[in-house]
Amino acid sequence: MVTGGCLAATAVVPRSEVVAAYGRRVPLLRVAVAATHTDAVVSLLLDEPTCVGVAVERGAVLQPPADLVLAELGRVSVDTVVESVADIPGIRVWLQDSEPLVVPGSQRIDRDDAVMWARVADLLSHSLHISTLFVLLIMLSGGIAAVGILSNQLLLIVGAMALSPDYFPLIAGCLAVVRRRFGDVVHSVVTLAVGFALAAVAAWGLVLALDWAGVVQLEPANEQSVLLFISSPSWLSLVVALMAGVAGALSVTLSDNRALVGVFVSITTIPAAAAIGVGVAAGTWDSVVGAAGQLAVNVVALYVAGTLTLWGQRAYWARRVPSHVRHLLGGRDAP
Repeated sequence: MVTGGCLAATAVVPRSEVVAAYGRRVPLLRVAVAATHTDAVVSLLLDEPTCVGVAVERGAVLQPPADLVLAELGRVSVDTVVESVADIPGIRVWLQDSEPLVVPGSQRIDRDDAVMWARVADLLSHSLHISTLFVLLIMLSGGIAAVGILSNQLLLIVGAMALSPDYFPLIAGCLAVVRRRFGDVVHSVVTLAVGFALAAVAAWGLVLALDWAGVVQLEPANEQSVLLFISSPSWLSLVVALMAGVAGALSVTLSDNRALVGVFVSITTIPAAAAIGVGVAAGTWDSVVGAAGQLAVNVVALYVAGTLTLWGQRAYWARRVPSHVRHLLGGRDAP
């Protein structure tokens, strides 16, 4: 079955004028709903002027039995539609990307920078708590960064920064501040603190093991050592962290988040945590203090920049969505 391939408008326009932009991905809404409520859902979608390609498959869902409704939306319409159908009993809603291959026109009306807050909140909510995968990845990242520090290999440190999952609980905490869900802010801070502690412990244990095996020889950092850079917080560190915080917040809210890789390798968090472990193992306490300062500067700057960026986006888009879905963007009653 082929659904229509249209993007959304930011205003009410004739349905025939809403056409897709070639090569652009559009949000595809999949709704499983009991047969008794199917007509209501379809009617709601058809009343949304930015919704096209509406299709119904009666009895398509076998367990539990339900009809399947499909529709393509513009990014600006997603929160409105999701909120409107949320109270229907037993309804299940999925959101995925659809990429039109055959396009009936060339006029482009949708906003690529529109934020689908329901998707962002769902994506980041899973990052607030410590998981087995989070622990494994952050400890492996700390170990790789430690080897990079010992061998003075910047590429290994960059690889550890790209591998580390520490940014996601951090930006989830920024979103929690904007939405005034302060319990989630606590979860974010705790997850980060535990993660960085585990990374430091992993680095410390690996360094001691390698020293005991004779693979490396612990020596104080010299002037050429990358450890000196990691353990020397400066105004430049603050500026880079602030810019990375803005870029990261923009990336997680937009459809194309490839810029996140650049954010990961721009912040000195995992390297600083690993440097703490290396410094403790080597007994170079000045570097431990410096690395702890570098870690603190980066984390605080990322929290501040990320929170302000998300708050600015919330304020901007709050003027462009219906009042009944604005609580998705923030407030104590936000889901």
